Amino acid sequence: MTGAGTVARRGDCVVRERNAGAEKEMRVKVRFTGMIRHYVGEKEREYELPEGSTAGDLLRLLGRDYGPCMPAQMWDSEREKFHPLVIAMRKGEPLAGGNGPLRDGDEIFLLSRLAGG
Repeated sequence: MTGAGTVARRGDCVVRERNAGAEKEMRVKVRFTGMIRHYVGEKEREYELPEGSTAGDLLRLLGRDYGPCMPAQMWDSEREKFHPLVIAMRKGEPLAGGNGPLRDGDEIFLLSRLAGG
């Protein structure tokens, strides 16, 4: 879906930086909130995706880039997917199932229902 990239270290986490490619046709901004922001070490990140990409496509990219930085309560490393406690939202609505198409300029919030104290 996206080209190979360079590797950057953010704290204890290693994140792949993506290189732009000719096939990418839309931009989607992901904003990290709460504990997720703590683990990924960033406030937001912009992704370039092929037109027709879905929320599931974006979640797979997020998991590849940031899953290893998250605790087992958020990221299932064996199944390589987020736990149900991690929610992606657009305009206040959850992106259920990951099948919904993304649109150029979408702003997706990644949040967790997991709280600590």
